[in-house]
Amino acid sequence: MSGPLRGQDPNSLSQSAEAVRRWLADQFSAGRLTQDLGAKLLAFLAAGLLWFYASEDRRAIIEQSYDVPISVRDDTTPAEGETRAHSGLTPGTIKVTLSGRPGRLRELTGDRIEAMIDITDLPEGSFNEPITVLPPGDTQLVSSTPDRVQA
Repeated sequence: MSGPLRGQDPNSLSQSAEAVRRWLADQFSAGRLTQDLGAKLLAFLAAGLLWFYASEDRRAIIEQSYDVPISVRDDTTPAEGETRAHSGLTPGTIKVTLSGRPGRLRELTGDRIEAMIDITDLPEGSFNEPITVLPPGDTQLVSSTPDRVQA
């Protein structure tokens, strides 16, 4: 773009440009960096410590255990007029240990964690099946005890 900006005095623009050139000149920029260096380093250190303290909860990872009820999934298509039933799960709940941020784990309860067995296409009668645990978002499964259920 050539010429002065609308509404700007050409002299004030050239003065501003000159001030920027002077500020960027080597003799001024080195002096600006080292001027009040102790105060600048102290302010930088204070800002870093404040950030470290304020973000501590987000960095911390803890573990917490929950008693979780076991649900049964059965997608078997029964013969006409029949229904499939299941009863007597042993055990009825499992102990699940999750890891995650303290705030996230505090808001969880055992009924919000999914522990299930899939008996689809299993024959009628007793069974001993593995338990699948699906941890909620922002958490990781550490352990679940027991890992199988029978009925």
